[in-house]
Amino acid sequence: MNARFGAVVASLLFCLWSHLAWASTSVYVLAIGYNGGPPAGPSGESNEAPLRYADDDAASFYEFARDFSREARLLTLMDADTQSRFPRVVAEARPPTLTELRAQVRQLRRFLDDDRARGNESTVLFFYSGHGSRAKGAPPSLTLLDGTLTRDVLYDEVLSELPARYIHLFIDACYAEAIVRPRDADAVAVDLTESDIAHYAAHTTLARFPNVGAMVAASTSSQTHEWDVYRHGVFTHELLSGLRGGADVNVDGRVEYSELYAFLASANRDVSDSRARLSVVARPPAANARVAIVDLAQLKSAARIAGIPSSAGQLYLEDQFGNRLADVHVEAGAQLALTVPADRRLYLRCRSGEAEVLLRADQTLAFDRLTLEPPAARMRGVMDLAMRRGLFTTGFGPNYYRGFIDQTQTSQFVSVPLPEPDAPNETTNGAGLGLTADVAERKAKSSQRGLRALYVAGGAAEGVGRGLGPVMALRFGLRPIEPTGFTLGIDGALGQTSSFGEWRILGSAGYRVGTRRNRFSGCAGTGLGGGIVGQKTSSGSNTVHSGSAWTGAFFIAPTLGISYQLGDQVAIASEAELSAIFYRRDAVFAASLLPAVYLGVAMGL
Repeated sequence: MNARFGAVVASLLFCLWSHLAWASTSVYVLAIGYNGGPPAGPSGESNEAPLRYADDDAASFYEFARDFSREARLLTLMDADTQSRFPRVVAEARPPTLTELRAQVRQLRRFLDDDRARGNESTVLFFYSGHGSRAKGAPPSLTLLDGTLTRDVLYDEVLSELPARYIHLFIDACYAEAIVRPRDADAVAVDLTESDIAHYAAHTTLARFPNVGAMVAASTSSQTHEWDVYRHGVFTHELLSGLRGGADVNVDGRVEYSELYAFLASANRDVSDSRARLSVVARPPAANARVAIVDLAQLKSAARIAGIPSSAGQLYLEDQFGNRLADVHVEAGAQLALTVPADRRLYLRCRSGEAEVLLRADQTLAFDRLTLEPPAARMRGVMDLAMRRGLFTTGFGPNYYRGFIDQTQTSQFVSVPLPEPDAPNETTNGAGLGLTADVAERKAKSSQRGLRALYVAGGAAEGVGRGLGPVMALRFGLRPIEPTGFTLGIDGALGQTSSFGEWRILGSAGYRVGTRRNRFSGCAGTGLGGGIVGQKTSSGSNTVHSGSAWTGAFFIAPTLGISYQLGDQVAIASEAELSAIFYRRDAVFAASLLPAVYLGVAMGL
């Protein structure tokens, strides 16, 4: 084995990994939740009762978004109930103060400047849940532990200080939250109109910051609100339901503003009680109306429930801690998929029954493979009943999305591409479930079908013949779309000196085990195979004789690989291996160690 060649192989792999490690967009998350009311007025009293679930909102958003972020920060005071429901994030929470907010913005600025110096893009997700207030003659503000986050602070000390490519702003500012609970039906509402909120968090913001998009909660009674059933702000729960895939109408793994806006509209369309009906003020970034808020392929420790049909009716998921993760209702003729936490016990409930699910990271489970048990019924409360009968009763899918976007009175939203209405349905479950079922089904079965990517690569390998050194090599193979699975390959190599030439063709089969982090994958495995090795000497002044010979060979090859996903169906991939090859030479068995390195493209089939 040529030691220098091995060093070259290692250097190439290190350089490739270093380059790819900085090639993706960095995501940063700042999640804030505060249950306390706004500062007291001149009389010394506040009209606002403390909230119950703003800390849960922030913890839930943080736990979801940190899984695909480079850095995430949580600013909240978690009560005992919230700490028991989010035990993984308790130690990571910081106080929701202006001082802490400014400190975190300074830290994020350093990360963003570093990204920009490296020539990479970055995205910031800014989430707030809590009380909002507007004193007479003063601009709206958001309540924090030591004061208020005013418009000037938001603009001049947060948005202006974050030089990200895009900033996505989510505000669930609840006013008189107890108004949706019967025992607090007479709570006093703050006089803050939807146009005030729209101006505050969308129009004015976007006029100054074309890279900022906003989703802001509002209601027909001028208040945002919480609900005991969700143990969340209603807007936050619907937001996370959409970002987990409920809003991904074309099932491409990217949730865009128009998709999320339409999803939220469908979720609240049939809520009959005006006190409980939520509306949303939404504006995509003026710089790019089709930017993805979240790319679900970037989730590092998540699994997937795919092919959710309209026959499921209203469906929701809870985890082992009692957290309600998502609600969806698929329209007739469509399917959706939900991205869910891995290695956590989940409980799914729908029209057909209930199921308990435990999925590993990167696992995809088709809905029709669930074992559903009869559901248990429960009812409570008049306004509770209005919410139950209204929320998520309208099915969401391509047809609702088309109609909603078509009638939206704004040109700011750009529709995502959808399958043609008459496109053939490729589902294999016999249910005829609609326009996006073919996409969902293909993705649902990606891990089951195993070999799905064609790998074509070139590189260099050590020659068998003594003194030949590295030779040119080509590799054609089949690789699993997931990091783990079976592999097949055909390798060819050719080398030539002035008096000596060598060629070989080897076929192999193997298995690899890997992991995925954002768009990066790494794997290790072993291949076994065999083939033919041929050599030829040519006549010349320094050769005793000329001729050609060949021999059969078999080998075992430990392999390491890394890849970077460029898109749904294309990835750059590098593989390095050290083959132990056995063959006959001079009528006896011989063995050689042959290092090789390849760089190529994997294309989904």
